[in-house]
Formats: sequence, structure tokens, C-alpha cells
Amino acid sequence: MFSHKDILNSCTRVFKHLAAHGQPLDYNLVSLVLLPVSHIMEKIHGYFSPLLLGGTLGFASSYENLLMDIATIRPTWLTWVPRLAAVLFLSFQKGFMSTKDGRIAWEKAMDVAVRATKALEDHNGYINLTIPIPDQLEEPLRQEWIESYNSVYWRFHHVLGGQLKNFIIGAAYLDIDLQRKLVGMGLPIILGYGLTESAAGIALSCPDKYKIGWISPPTPGVEFRQNEDGELLIKGLGVIDSYYNNIEATRESVTSDGWFKTGDIAEMDDNGYIRIVDRKKLLIVLDNGKKISQARLEALCGTSPLIDQVAIVGQDREYISALIVPNYDFILRVLRSHGIPFDESQVVYQDINDISTCVEVGMDIMQNDLVRLAMQDQIDMINSKLREYETIKTFRLMRHRFCEEDGELSHANKLKMKTILEKYQDVIEDMYRMQAN
Repeated sequence: MFSHKDILNSCTRVFKHLAAHGQPLDYNLVSLVLLPVSHIMEKIHGYFSPLLLGGTLGFASSYENLLMDIATIRPTWLTWVPRLAAVLFLSFQKGFMSTKDGRIAWEKAMDVAVRATKALEDHNGYINLTIPIPDQLEEPLRQEWIESYNSVYWRFHHVLGGQLKNFIIGAAYLDIDLQRKLVGMGLPIILGYGLTESAAGIALSCPDKYKIGWISPPTPGVEFRQNEDGELLIKGLGVIDSYYNNIEATRESVTSDGWFKTGDIAEMDDNGYIRIVDRKKLLIVLDNGKKISQARLEALCGTSPLIDQVAIVGQDREYISALIVPNYDFILRVLRSHGIPFDESQVVYQDINDISTCVEVGMDIMQNDLVRLAMQDQIDMINSKLREYETIKTFRLMRHRFCEEDGELSHANKLKMKTILEKYQDVIEDMYRMQAN
């Protein structure tokens, strides 16, 4: 339950935070509204906050026309989820990797981006993003960065309108490797953390003390503390103190001294910066007691062009497995380009976000050796970034997409794991049985 004052406070705390860290904003702000305005992150950060400054709002007509809309509106302020950033990155990577010269330029540019961020980190791991990256680099890395900008990075800046000052990414885990590369290219990535109950962002990256993999201390007017188990507790401006007409939910979520239980397990450094490990209820505990972040595995899978959706399985099991919905459209393009036949009558399309998307294919595609080998290659690359006990040991390819109509997705497009685990119990048991044999 929010008052108008709560909403106004949630908007002002964002700008106070950014101004305190070297980035004051004014009415010249131009925001592109893309996510549903019913989503608290877009409502506060993409819609109400820019209006509060007297800024300009532009509305994306559809996901399909997103890049055209960005080119027209040329935003200074974008609010995205990690998956969109990953898709943008992968689309550029695919384009560059299609030729030998492009591959060389891409790999060199990514190496330079990573080395640049590491070179700029001080003893606390902070980077000052209020100063252009090349102005802070020493030779010869400075010249390498300029060359990489001219061959690769400028294309990202151009596609995003060329005026972007704040690229806010929140609502899910952003892979650290991807974050470092995006920041190293000079993109103004601002990680945000918040809940619906906190009216969105209560922590945002500090432009003058930016820390890869971490977010920030609380924004002005908000306080953090941790429970014994690492759960993050919050209170302050814009944070609810009760649920509307729901005494039981309030009693479960708000402590007697007024702290709201976020349900998120967090780490906190000596300077108050936080990073979220995972939702308390989504930490997967293996039968040996090892704890694994479901969100991190999902985010890593999200960096693969072959994977559309993934349900991570492993609670009280010996190891991690996954139910994977492949990117059917990508796979179909590859099969057609190689002249590999498949049963077209089994392919089903639906409009998702105004884009015609393949949502179901036949078993012949799921059992195709090329498809399975390509997916195994992607899983191997994902596993290379994980500790041994975190790796995905086995998986099953799903022939239809998880959807809201079947109760597998929430209105916010998040997997309903309880439903999925119950619905596909036989598939999961078979997956573990086959691996054991």
C-alpha cells in the first residue's frame, strides 16, 4: 500500500543518489518507456521520475520496432531488464563473428573492454564513470580502446541513440562478465535493486564509485540491515509498512520494529555496497548442503542465443539439471540455411510482444543431432564459468514454450517453478534416472 508521498519519495531518492555521486540530472532527460507501465521499475524509473524533472517521455511502439524507436527518440535514460541487454549484445556478437575480420575485431575489442575496466579499478574496486574511459587510461591501452571504439563500440552507442547517459538495468541478475564488457565499451550501465514493496530502486550503481558485480549502499532516506541468514531487511522512504487489507502478509513480512523482509539473500561489503545472491526461497540446496543461486544460472543461460527459457532443477538432488526451451526461431533459421528437413506441420507460431514467435516444434527437431550437439556446446560454455558443484550435468529440450495460459508463467513473465516441477515431474525423474545409469 503506497501513498502519493511514497511514490514521490521513491522518485526523488533516485535523483538525490545520482547527484550525490557526480551525476546531477535536469529537465533535459529523455526517457524511452518500453516495459509495461504496470511494472514498478518502469513506472518509477522510466515514467514518473522523468516527469518529476520536467523531462520528456517517448513510448516504444513495440519490441519489434524498438531499435527504430530508439533512433527516433534518442533517449538519455533507458530502463531495461538484463535479458534485453544480453539479446542486444548477442546480436552484435553474431554479426561480427560472421566474418574472419569481424571476429578478430570483436574478440580484440572485448579483451580491451575487460582490461580497461580492470585498469580503472582503485584499491576498493571502484571505477569513476563520470569521466570518459579513454581520458583515464594510460598508453598503450588508451590507444587500443580508441581503436576498439572506432571498430566496434561506436555501433552500440549508435544503436542506442548516441545520447544515452543512464542505462538502468534491474529486475533480475546481470551476468558479471557481460556487465564488465558493456561498461568497458563506455556504456553507462546502472544496476538497480528494488522490489514492488519498495517502489522500485532503493540501490543504484554510483557513477563516481562504480563497482562491477555490486550495486550500492541504500539511496537517501532508506536503510539496510541483514538478518542472521543474510536476508536483506529495509525500511525508509517509499518502503511499505503494511499490505492493503492483509494483516497476515504484513505480520509475515514486517518486523515488530518496522523493517521489511525482502526475501532476498544479500552480501554486503565494508562500505555498505550490496549484491543479491538470490531469492531466499529460490536458493537451490543440493543433497550435500551446497547452496546454488538459481538466478545466476538462469542469467548465464540467458546469455546464450540458443536458449529462450530455462527451468533450473536440483533441490535436494545430487547435482543440477535443467529443462531448456530452445530459441526455436534461431534453430529453424539454422536448419533452413543448411537445408536440413523437418516437419513444418508441427511448428506453431504466436504473437509475443507483437512479434510472431515460434512457440512449439516437433520432436524431430528436439532429437536432431545438430540441435543437441549445439545445445551441449552452449551448456559447456556456461559450465566453464561455474564451480564444479554448480554446473548443469544434464538437460532436456522442451518442444513447447512455457506460457502463462498453461500456468507456467506469471503475469510478470517469470517461471512458476512449483507448477513446472509438478507438471514435468516424470521428465525430471527420467532425466536423473538416465544420468545415474
